[in-house]
Amino acid sequence: MSRETVKIKFTGFDPASFRPEDHWVTKTLRKRYDVVLSDDPDFLFYSVWGDPLDFWNYNCVRVFCAGEAVSPNFNECDYAFGFEPIVYNDRYMPYPVGDVNSPGIYDLDPSVQDRSQVEPEMFDRKFCNFIYSQDWMGMGAFLRKAFCLRLMEYKHVDCPGHVLNNMPKGAITSRWTGGANGQGTITRTWSDDKLFFLRKYKFTIAFENSPLSGVTTEKLMHPVLAYSVPIYWGNPDVDKLFNPKAFVNCMEYDGDFDAVIERIKELDNDRDQYLDMLSQPPLRPDFDFNRKKKAEEFLFRIIERGNKPFAKDTIHISSYYRVKAQLDEARGELDKTEQALRQYGIAYDNDSWDFMCKLRRFADSKWGYLPKKAAGLLSRRGKGKNGSAPRQLNDTSYIDFSEGGNCNEFLSEGWYGQEERSRWSGASAKLKVVVTDGRNRIMKIHYRTHPGAKDTAVLYNGERVGALPHFWADYYGTAAIVLPGICVNKSGFQEITFETDGATTSRRYYGGDVTDTRVLGVMVSEIEFED
Repeated sequence: MSRETVKIKFTGFDPASFRPEDHWVTKTLRKRYDVVLSDDPDFLFYSVWGDPLDFWNYNCVRVFCAGEAVSPNFNECDYAFGFEPIVYNDRYMPYPVGDVNSPGIYDLDPSVQDRSQVEPEMFDRKFCNFIYSQDWMGMGAFLRKAFCLRLMEYKHVDCPGHVLNNMPKGAITSRWTGGANGQGTITRTWSDDKLFFLRKYKFTIAFENSPLSGVTTEKLMHPVLAYSVPIYWGNPDVDKLFNPKAFVNCMEYDGDFDAVIERIKELDNDRDQYLDMLSQPPLRPDFDFNRKKKAEEFLFRIIERGNKPFAKDTIHISSYYRVKAQLDEARGELDKTEQALRQYGIAYDNDSWDFMCKLRRFADSKWGYLPKKAAGLLSRRGKGKNGSAPRQLNDTSYIDFSEGGNCNEFLSEGWYGQEERSRWSGASAKLKVVVTDGRNRIMKIHYRTHPGAKDTAVLYNGERVGALPHFWADYYGTAAIVLPGICVNKSGFQEITFETDGATTSRRYYGGDVTDTRVLGVMVSEIEFED
């Protein structure tokens, strides 16, 4: 008996690591159907990576696959898989189907409840680990870094990943092959190698990127599988799935990290308490171990209903990714305007630019309403030119762009053309900050990346404190770097340095061939500090 042929397509998945033949949807459908990957599909499966708006190009049944903390929009999709415990007729299944090879919560089987492998010697392992490759995506990325720094005031925490790295390269298998921070292909053995690493530690810092209900990822499951007590932040309803006696749940402490750390100290110094927590079945007794089977049946029902899209109200759609795409388009138009202005000699690095700076200062006077409009258009991102005054942060701290050497040029944007290429041959730029009150401070850096550059490291007094991630395309972003509070005299400077590993491509870019192998690949538009 011949089987029905089903034409499907995937879009919006990670273009570097995604393999449609290996995806859960493809494998599941092939249990019943002859599956054909087609550009003219009957069923489109889309996610939040790659081109997040490409799904609009297909007039067929659209199925949203939430591999990240993104809620489905049923004015965009017909069906959805996701994290959140919501009900929407028979069109939604709480079963996340991303494109990574990490175990999902519903991939676990009942054997995970057996904790007979717990041994007394596990109390004597290393203290804690912190493994993260980015420190900018979501509230949790900022909080986990700050939490780790605070926990290290009690005991050393091993950080083998990109963020807060304090271990030799190779201490843990890199998650990405051929690129960092999502630019390459996910290493196939990464998950198993990470579990082997976690088994060496009593505790694992396990913070999600976002505190969205239902979003519980491998960040919690990996330490559970490795018999390392998770220090968890994220899903506010995590205790509806996981046994609250089996982990330290930061969500129970209303943001009081000091209280969380006191609880960790208590467990770290009490063998009986620690081993009791480690021996607890990690999931609640009523956990649904049949969810994966239910998700398969849900997928089969989608196919059986056929290529029949539901009615949608496309007028009232609101989507972060659509807004972002529109902003990117607007930025592209503004960049074209800058290129046109350069053709007429109005640029950041010539006399015309100096004239515009003077015009803007005049615009700030009581006489300057009209020229302010023109100056605001032409100098929308220029900052930190020579002679700029120190910027006061509070009564005891300030940032002084004028003390930064070539950082003055760095902050005014440069990588355009031949002259700017040679300007950055040193591949670093510095600025100096006075921080006199001895407290940690968050430095937010608003920046834009060079498409051919690698990550730019941020060093504080020579010690790496973070990085500005780069992507495979022109990118605008914000990074939050935690600066350790070091008390100094008012006349002393702390030094912040930006360094990069170099450019990886040669391309013609805004009036010049950018071919130097040592290009500082960021343009910083603003730096701000939070107390």
